[in-house]
Amino acid sequence: MDPSPYQLLASPPSRPAFYSAWNFLYRNSKRKTQRSPKYSFMLFSSSLASLRNPQFSDVCTVFEYNGSAIVAMVGKNCFAIASDRRLGVNLQTVATDFQRIHKIHDKLFIGLSGLGTDAQTLYQRLVFRHKLYQLQEERDMKPDTFANLVSAVLYEKRFGPYFCQPVIAGLGDDDKPFICTMDSIGAQELAKDFVVAGSASESLYGACEAFF
Repeated sequence: MDPSPYQLLASPPSRPAFYSAWNFLYRNSKRKTQRSPKYSFMLFSSSLASLRNPQFSDVCTVFEYNGSAIVAMVGKNCFAIASDRRLGVNLQTVATDFQRIHKIHDKLFIGLSGLGTDAQTLYQRLVFRHKLYQLQEERDMKPDTFANLVSAVLYEKRFGPYFCQPVIAGLGDDDKPFICTMDSIGAQELAKDFVVAGSASESLYGACEAFF
C-alpha cells in the first residue's frame, strides 16, 4: 500500500528529502502570488511524497485522495443520480457512510466528488446561496440557474480552487431533465444522456456507454 502524504510527513525524512522540501517551502514563500495554506500544504505533501516514492505522484492527486464515483443519467421526464459512499485515504477506507449526493429541493440534486472537506464546505455555501435566492425570488432555482450559480461560486475561487467536481441533476420546465458536470473552476459540460465524475470516472464511462 502506498503511504499517504501525512504518513510520509510523520516519518523522519532523509537528509536530501528534507533539504528538497525546505527549498520547496522557501521558493513558495518568495512567490508574489498568494496561495491558500491548504493548497500550499498539499503541494508540499505531494512534493515530499514523490521524493520518497517516485510512483506516488502518479497514483495520488488531490482529487483522488478521498476517492469518489458519481454518475447521473436521464430518462423520459426523469433522471437518476448515484454515488458511492466510501471515504478513503488513498487505498485505506476510513468510512462507508459519507454523503456525496445532496438534495437542494425536490427536483434538484447535486453530487460532489473530490476532496471530502472541500465538498462539505462547497455544499454549505451553495445551500446558503440557494436560501437567499428563495427569500428574494420566493421560488426554487431551476437546474440550469443552479448550475450557473455553482459555476460562478467555483470561478470565484479559481486561484485557490475547491478540489471538487460537481454533478448536477434536476427537472426543469415541463419536467425536462437536466444534467451537467463541471471542473474545479466552473467550466460546464452539458450532456443529453449521462455524466460521470470522480476517481472511478473511466470505469463509469465504460459502463454507461455500454447501456447508452
